[in-house]
Amino acid sequence: MNLAKELKITPEALYSYFNTGEYGKSVTIDAVESWIRSSAGQADFSRILTSLAYSQNKSLEHAEVAEIKKEEYRFSDQGCAAFLDCVLENIDQHAAEKGLSHENAMTDLVPFITKNFKINFLADAIKLLSGDETARKNFGGNMATSVFQAHDFVCPIMNTMKDWTGKEHKDLESKFKLAIIK
Repeated sequence: MNLAKELKITPEALYSYFNTGEYGKSVTIDAVESWIRSSAGQADFSRILTSLAYSQNKSLEHAEVAEIKKEEYRFSDQGCAAFLDCVLENIDQHAAEKGLSHENAMTDLVPFITKNFKINFLADAIKLLSGDETARKNFGGNMATSVFQAHDFVCPIMNTMKDWTGKEHKDLESKFKLAIIK
């Protein structure tokens, strides 16, 4: 068994203790660099890199990545367009599963829109979810941010789709997250 390893000190510190009765100073990065340049061989590199990887993983475990607060969400125009396309595809898909025409699907969907949208957004939401081209052109990042904030930082479109179809929509959640400007 290696005594220096057991004592959790460097071999140089242990040698210093045997020679002087005091542990040597800790190893500096300069000493490590010097040793790598002068004495390290090919066989040592894998151990050095493994130790470095271990050290990095250990330090990353404690690192915290700041999450964006919902209050700070902003949405991109392109992301909103992709999200809306996905919503409209889901509406058409669910309508087809229920055997509904687009018009009948909208009639079926309106009570859910009414439930999830605040009154001052209802008309625009109905136009938007019906696929109205003018509403689609006007739907962008600024509007999405305003709607999101007005609805207590919850996406009323996703809630409407969940309530109407009775299921989660991972594709919508994914598009929603991609629309967020980080």
